[in-house]
Amino acid sequence: MLSLGISSNDLSGGNHSSRQIRTAINAEARLGTLADITERHVAAQRAAKVLREAEKGPGAGDVIDESAARRDVIAYQPADHRESIGKLVYIAAYLIARRERLEEREMATVMEMAAPFG
Repeated sequence: MLSLGISSNDLSGGNHSSRQIRTAINAEARLGTLADITERHVAAQRAAKVLREAEKGPGAGDVIDESAARRDVIAYQPADHRESIGKLVYIAAYLIARRERLEEREMATVMEMAAPFG
């Protein structure tokens, strides 16, 4: 149930655009906008890097909210085609820079969130 003034009747009745519904879903999940979650993710990466350098150990600092911020980026439901492309570009750039790949379930989530904008 959304607590942002959109009832289940409103959702089924077409009283709101899909962008309004997706925005409400993201706000309900306290994710914010795509810019908000990507900023948090970048900040978490920087904080983890500083902590790793201060602690001089492999993996030190990785427990900072970087993994939570990464999950937020992956789980973010884009409001429209433009945001969907922005999310995919951000994730691709992150993976290339880190020389990493998404786990299978992460990839499935990303694809599911992008699917409405095909």
